[in-house]
Amino acid sequence: MPHYLLANYLPDNFDPSTVTAATVQAINDLNDELEAAGARLMACGLSPASQAKSVRGQPNGEALIHRRSLSGSQGAHWRLLDPGSR
Repeated sequence: MPHYLLANYLPDNFDPSTVTAATVQAINDLNDELEAAGARLMACGLSPASQAKSVRGQPNGEALIHRRSLSGSQGAHWRLLDPGSR
């Protein structure tokens, strides 16, 4: 069964003070609708890119963690959807 990743991001210059109550409610409504339909498998948000860490598996099985900023957005939110649930 196919799964889809629905992702959105916030640009580096995003101003959180521009988010309205109506926007927050619309996001909550979407999440509620997806969950009620059984289509949302998971949802999460990411930290700003300035707080990013990269993890690389090493041949000995350990993880090497780099603390560095990655190019990209300030933050991101994503949902894994199961379209066959509708």
